[in-house]
Amino acid sequence: MHHEEAIREPYQGLFDNFILALQNLEQGIDPMGQDPGVKAFASAMQMALAYPRFRETLTTIFTVRREDERMRPAYRANLLLRTLQKQALKDPPITSDRFPHDFGDELAWFNLVRTISDNPTLRGEFMGDNLLLDVKSNKQHRYKASKMVALLFQDRVGANPRKKDIGCSENLGLKMEFSGLPFSKITVVEPVGDSETEFRVNPESTERANKLLEMPAQPGPSLGVDIEEPSLALRNFIRACSFYPMENLDEKKVAEFIELENSPMPDNLSFLRMDYAQPHLAPIPGIMEEHSIDMCLYFAMLYMLDTQRRVYAIENGDRYTKEDGLGVFSDFGRPNSNDPTGVSFFKDWSDWTFRTLIRDPGDKKNRWEELFIWKNGRCDVLLNTAKLEAILPD
Repeated sequence: MHHEEAIREPYQGLFDNFILALQNLEQGIDPMGQDPGVKAFASAMQMALAYPRFRETLTTIFTVRREDERMRPAYRANLLLRTLQKQALKDPPITSDRFPHDFGDELAWFNLVRTISDNPTLRGEFMGDNLLLDVKSNKQHRYKASKMVALLFQDRVGANPRKKDIGCSENLGLKMEFSGLPFSKITVVEPVGDSETEFRVNPESTERANKLLEMPAQPGPSLGVDIEEPSLALRNFIRACSFYPMENLDEKKVAEFIELENSPMPDNLSFLRMDYAQPHLAPIPGIMEEHSIDMCLYFAMLYMLDTQRRVYAIENGDRYTKEDGLGVFSDFGRPNSNDPTGVSFFKDWSDWTFRTLIRDPGDKKNRWEELFIWKNGRCDVLLNTAKLEAILPD
């Protein structure tokens, strides 16, 4: 269902590529669209653009954030999905539709948009969220990569590496590592022949990967850093960013997430409110000292920064990480020696674009080494490669 005809001047230039991003979600070209709730959202948004108040709200948002490098069309759609989910998660609900049960239907999303657009208070909150917030991913199981890297390079980072998580949001990733709770299991797959779309499970590599993942590993004193303090006010937004709509039907998974959110901060884990992507970041005695961290984590956060701020973040990471420590990147990117950061980002987040890379903080040439290729940002399916076969324990 396409509704380009609903968009007329002066809106056309703002919405062209945004509509294409919605269509990619609706048709499943963008992997997020494989969730029925996301697909219904994408279809409903194309209808909702004909609703004057909603269109005017989006026009304001897109105009104000037009120069924001992060606001690529696919990211606009993603942020819109998350801010609407935040509204749908409200208790009591603001519409008669049940979230997430009814939100596999585009009409539930359209009703939500209409309710928000017609209520000045809700519309103001929704606009503020889209102007001021950015997607805040809290996929704690993604941090299995941090644990695996620590185990694989234990001779370098030590048995209890001190970790710093840049852009940690609620600090759930490191909380998960400290908790000792099991990470979701890994399935290792490989292409069938020369196919780029058909894969089969490699049982031996799957067993070896999970054997590594199940090994005991406890971080040393660690630190999460973010520009925003974790707050109850952001809880619904953070949950909306952490689950696709229909994933909320998995009550066990949601309960685990909420339990981790509510659990106390471990004694050896701290939080520091700071903009890490700035030049000449000053040390903080006893908290953040030069060359004191064993592992600096950049998990799904660098993509939100412009190139210069990425450079600052990595320079600061190198400065505060031991020279024999490691920088660890997990995001939709790959090594690129021609980029000032040594890494470039995929413009579309199709399968196998989420990668885990490592770097030597003392390497002035910004070289990253690719370790893991994940099917997506959930980090449950891993592509078998010669590199992976070489590093997994027997």
